[in-house]
Amino acid sequence: MAKPAEGSYAYFVYHVAALAERTHAEIVSVSVEMSSANPQEAHFRRLIGGVRKIFSGQLHCDVASGKDVVSAAKTSFGSVQKAN
Repeated sequence: MAKPAEGSYAYFVYHVAALAERTHAEIVSVSVEMSSANPQEAHFRRLIGGVRKIFSGQLHCDVASGKDVVSAAKTSFGSVQKAN
């Protein structure tokens, strides 16, 4: 897994996932609240896959207007919970 650019969303998410793993957190949330996220399905698949390599707990994924991304995450990456 290539290290993402410092200051990027992926860098932040991977940092949070590493902290969560180290502190035995139960869940990590990968959420984006922008309608432009849906066309970036491949990006979110890679992001969630990277988090799965770092964090062994539950993963919450919520992408506003990105129902396809959440569905893909459920089938491809194990324990993913969608926010209500």
